[in-house]
Amino acid sequence: MALDASAINTMLQENSVCRGTPGAVYLIDDPIVIPSNTYFDFSRSTLRLANGANCYMLVNEDPTNGDENIILVRGKLDGNSAGQTRNYTSSYLTGYFGFGAAFTKVDNLIIQDWDVADTEAWGISYWHCGSVMFDNFRFDQAETSGQNGDGITGSARCVLVSNISGYTNDD
Repeated sequence: MALDASAINTMLQENSVCRGTPGAVYLIDDPIVIPSNTYFDFSRSTLRLANGANCYMLVNEDPTNGDENIILVRGKLDGNSAGQTRNYTSSYLTGYFGFGAAFTKVDNLIIQDWDVADTEAWGISYWHCGSVMFDNFRFDQAETSGQNGDGITGSARCVLVSNISGYTNDD
C-alpha cells in the first residue's frame, strides 16, 4: 500500500533528522517540503508521482528567502511519466512542472545516493544556490516524444557532481 506525502511533511515540521520507512512507496500529489537544517535518510523509499499530479516531488521550504543545510540521502524519485502540464510562460516556481525536484536559494545542499526515473524534465534542478553537491546518482529516464529527461541542472556558486550514471534522454 502506498503512503502519501503528508506524513513526511508532518515529520519534517517536527524533526530536523528524519528516516523514511525502508522500501516504502510514497505517492506524491503535493510536494514534500524540506526546511532548513534537515538531514533526511529516505532509506531507499520511493517517491512516486501520483497519476494526474502536477507538481514537483521535492522542494525547499522558502524559495523566496532561501534555506540552508539540507541533506537528502538514499532515495528514489519516480516521475511516473504522468503527463504533467507545463506553463512555459511562467516562472518555474509556479508552473514549469516536470522536474523531480526543484531547490531554490539553498546554501549547502547535499543530495547523495539517489535513483531517478521517468521525470518529464530534469530529475534534479537547483537555482540560485550557494554550495551544492550531488553524488552517486543513477538515472533511467524514459524516452518521451518532444520532451527530454535531463539529469541534474541549475545554477550555484559552488557545484560538485560525482558518480553519475544511466540514461537521461538528453543530447
